[in-house]
Amino acid sequence: MGPNGHGVPMVAANKALVEAVREQVLSPEVVIAAVARAAEQIAALAEHPPDTDAVRGQLTDLERELSRLTEALAAGGDVPSVVAAIKDREQRQGSLRATLTAMERVAQLPSLDLTRLERDLTERLTEWRGLLARHTTQARQLLRKLLVGRLTFAPETRDNGRYVQITGTGTIRSLAAVLGCPSTVASPSA
Repeated sequence: MGPNGHGVPMVAANKALVEAVREQVLSPEVVIAAVARAAEQIAALAEHPPDTDAVRGQLTDLERELSRLTEALAAGGDVPSVVAAIKDREQRQGSLRATLTAMERVAQLPSLDLTRLERDLTERLTEWRGLLARHTTQARQLLRKLLVGRLTFAPETRDNGRYVQITGTGTIRSLAAVLGCPSTVASPSA
């Protein structure tokens, strides 16, 4: 049994995690491909800009619905169903606001210089990949920014020994923010 109580020495788990992030999340090929996909989406949106007025209209409608629901709640309406309806509308409102914000950002973007962006990405990735290997505290902070949610560790036995499979989801949003490029592209149907 290792020091973490799960049969896996923590040092080996940390090392494996850092290596996986370096190779799978901070891989120049992966990040540049993701940025290229985002650039294609931005170009498509620039050709056919989404209707921000329609989203604003939906937000106005939701605000009216929320006002009516709040009045119904204050008047002593069916509390559980009114509360559920308010939560649903608030969730939709948040989603529409995020969509509108993304649409407005995309509309304000100048055309992307992919050559410069790839050069900047490569430099930043080199720095971050080195940081993961050298500085434990900064590496942990970086991992928190690059990983979404929790990681799962599952022991595996293979012919040549025992291993741990580490599963999680990575994101380049932090990297995109540092470089000043969009990390999400929204459409009106989002």
